[in-house]
Amino acid sequence: MEAGADDEGGRGLALVESCSDDWGVVDYTDKDAGVTGKAVGFALAPPKAEERRG
Repeated sequence: MEAGADDEGGRGLALVESCSDDWGVVDYTDKDAGVTGKAVGFALAPPKAEERRG
């Protein structure tokens, strides 16, 4: 599901996916303990030699 043009949220993970080489989410939700949350991690590959400046 994509965020609509007027939506105030819903774009975060799409941005992470478009800008990273790899990413993932760990869900820490434990409804019995009343805990909700998630952690998002991402990886960026170093630029190739021909893409480096200088």
